[in-house]
Amino acid sequence: MRRTVGAAFLAAVIPVLAVGGCTGGGAKGPSAVPSGTPRQLLDDVVAAATAKGAVHLRVDYEGRATGTTTYDVGPGVGLQAIDLNNHTHLEARSVGGVIYLKGNFQGISLFTSLNPDPAAKISNQWLTIDKAAKGYDQLSRALTLDGVLDEMKLTGTIAQPGLRDVDGQRTYELRGTDPRSNAPQTLFVSTATGLPVGFEETVAGNTTTGHFSSWGAAPAASAPPSAVPFAQALSSPVPSPTPSPKPSG
Repeated sequence: MRRTVGAAFLAAVIPVLAVGGCTGGGAKGPSAVPSGTPRQLLDDVVAAATAKGAVHLRVDYEGRATGTTTYDVGPGVGLQAIDLNNHTHLEARSVGGVIYLKGNFQGISLFTSLNPDPAAKISNQWLTIDKAAKGYDQLSRALTLDGVLDEMKLTGTIAQPGLRDVDGQRTYELRGTDPRSNAPQTLFVSTATGLPVGFEETVAGNTTTGHFSSWGAAPAASAPPSAVPFAQALSSPVPSPTPSPKPSG
């Protein structure tokens, strides 16, 4: 939430995820942890998630920023919708190798770090981000399954603390270091499916709660109509206001 277009804001927005507060009884399925070292288990989880090819993810934020981000990613398609602090809205799509972006004034300001006048000028309309633009590769990766899975590729010493019920599923924990924030992170993995259920991480008083679902269900999306290239929208003249009609008589 602090990067410009060139520095791939969408990649930065992929959050540290959490399942704090999502525990509960009624978990079903096997309760045994698979055999292998924690590092081997993590590698197996990433491989299983990658093989599914698609996933839905919802992330809720609490702390200095509150709100929700959702992701639907699959082969050739990526969708992201951001709603922060009840006033910052941003939507992104990756369809056929083209990135489309639309946001209100606050969302565009957050994404671009533009001054108020140009941010207002290009808000509330669909924009395209050119492949030649600096940071395009990072932006496009953020809207793929590989980009989402980057968050679970924990570094450092990996521990396997125990079992925990999360969203009605029995899970085992894998704990390591988030490669982006360099903070401790816990990954919760279903003992029944071997797929991730969520992450847990708190950084600087900010807590996020994320939920994986619909593994393997490819999202559907189409290119929005009348999208304008980002640079073109930024350089186009601002339309003159329509004068109010004079009162008769």
